[in-house]
Formats: sequence, C-alpha cells, structure tokens
Amino acid sequence: MTRDEQRHLWHERGYHTTLGVISALWPALTAVVLISLAVSIAPDDCDSSFWHRCGMNVLTDHKTGVQYLESKHGLVKREDRP
Repeated sequence: MTRDEQRHLWHERGYHTTLGVISALWPALTAVVLISLAVSIAPDDCDSSFWHRCGMNVLTDHKTGVQYLESKHGLVKREDRP
C-alpha cells in the first residue's frame, strides 16, 4: 500500500467517524436547543400572548435587595414587596 493510499484510507475513516459522531449527537443537541428556546421565550405573567410580550424583566439590587421592573421605557421600583 502506497503512502497516498494510506492517506486516502485515513481520510475516509476520519470522514465516516465524524459523520457517525455527528449523527449520534444530533438528536441530543437538537433537544437541548429546543428545550432552552422553549424555556427562555416562554410567556410570563405580564404577557397578553406569546406574540404580544410586555418585555419586562425583574432586576434585583443585591446590595439593598430592592427589586425593580425594567422595560423599554426605564426602571420602576416594585412596591408589592417590602
């Protein structure tokens, strides 16, 4: 077997091994991506629907413990908590 034939054989084995690993991991990677998208974009209490989001986030000042609601219009202090 010549050196070029050996190189071609190793290239073929590497190609098929890579395809095997990708095809084995593909379902798990797809599931992880879909679950993370479902959790991160799930509607919360202030949303009227999935397509009509309020865009508010809860921020906590870790020094004082005060929580603020953040929206595209600015910050509002939460008054429902002491």
